[in-house]
Amino acid sequence: LNFLDHQNKANEFQSLLLFGGIIGTVKNLNPGMYGSYLGEERFSQVKTNFTTSCKIVDILLSKFLGPEKFKQMRSAFVCPAITDPHPSLMPQKPFSKYVMPSAFSQSRLTFLQNPAGVLISSTSVLILDGLNVRDLCNQTNLTFEESLKLILLSRQLVPTAPNTIDAHPGNSDELILKSFPTVVIVGNSDKSKAETIEKKKKKIVNVVYVQEFKKDRSVVIYDFASKTAEVIEIK
Repeated sequence: LNFLDHQNKANEFQSLLLFGGIIGTVKNLNPGMYGSYLGEERFSQVKTNFTTSCKIVDILLSKFLGPEKFKQMRSAFVCPAITDPHPSLMPQKPFSKYVMPSAFSQSRLTFLQNPAGVLISSTSVLILDGLNVRDLCNQTNLTFEESLKLILLSRQLVPTAPNTIDAHPGNSDELILKSFPTVVIVGNSDKSKAETIEKKKKKIVNVVYVQEFKKDRSVVIYDFASKTAEVIEIK
């Protein structure tokens, strides 16, 4: 947020999206089985990581939503991922409001499920954590971009479920893409960038790829009016 202020972009920055795995956990751990580690030696470390990360994100979101001059224009969205200590069955349910109580109390924070469809600036947006795309990459010779295109054209948002990604039994309608959004935002990609996916030279959807923050310390600013994206590295 300080970086954006220095770049004189604070007034333009209206919606903040955090997704793709926001909670730090211990290696070699299935975060979706968070409760199952109760009583194990490393559970205390998992719990510490979880609560510390939540507090940091809560403070970040509270500062983003808090300034009086931005209260009528700013909103924030948070999605879980299968790398978070949160039930991992797809589609994942939203975080509890008690995970980030200070930010949630400001009423302009929305907890979304994963995958999620939402309206941002009157534009239909599909949010994917990208781990569904990465899992398809691992089982094929496709690139990340090719895997995403296959997922969108097949309209199966998690094509490897329930084999290698757990899914809720029974009704799977929430994992079927019923109509194409205007924008797809996908995390855990190889590089932060924006492009258009086409079929038979006809534009289908605008895609914003977001790399894991710790890899290149960059954020992606998407302009819904001009449908353009800018990648900014935070040194």
